[in-house]
Amino acid sequence: EIEELNQRRLQLQSWKVHIYIQKSRGALEQAEKELDELRSEVTPENPLFLPLSLQKQQFRIQMGEAATVMKKAKSDWEQQKSFETLYFYVAALYDAQRSKELLQLWEETEVQAIVEGINEENEGLWQMMFDSAVMEEDFVTFEHYLHAYKEKASEIGVFEMEWELAKLYKALGMETEKKQLLPILKEKLQKLELNEYIKNRYYEKIEAL
Repeated sequence: EIEELNQRRLQLQSWKVHIYIQKSRGALEQAEKELDELRSEVTPENPLFLPLSLQKQQFRIQMGEAATVMKKAKSDWEQQKSFETLYFYVAALYDAQRSKELLQLWEETEVQAIVEGINEENEGLWQMMFDSAVMEEDFVTFEHYLHAYKEKASEIGVFEMEWELAKLYKALGMETEKKQLLPILKEKLQKLELNEYIKNRYYEKIEAL
């Protein structure tokens, strides 16, 4: 029970860090301090280790260290093709808004081997890929991976992916396809186990699209 409470405390502090990062630059020093304290408390085996480390990387990019972060992430990936190094590299490209490079990376054989078994652990990678395809207005890439993702991803993951698809339809002027998809998104949203605030936010976004 004590371990569970401590884990909950770490999760709450992690959310505090997220809030700090979203606020003005005046809060960044406090965010970094709390983030470093959190990272010092968790081991690589802790489920929070990866997200906290990714937050640290995101923080450094926001502080103008994108070139340094990118160089290290790319080097780490080239030296050791693992799930962890891939996640850091993809996240670095995504946070630096280098979506075209992210999509090129996704085509590598080693990447495909890592992301092939779509599951809760790597769904974040898929979401960044789909989002990058939307930013590049790359419908070919999006559609190419769509079927495999929908077959294996979670219900929430599929919903989020189809929401990205709706945004892509809008960007490409595919109004008929977009209008056909929006009611499906609303229906799926009703069945998802999300809190009412998040559901309402999605409803607002769907209505506004």
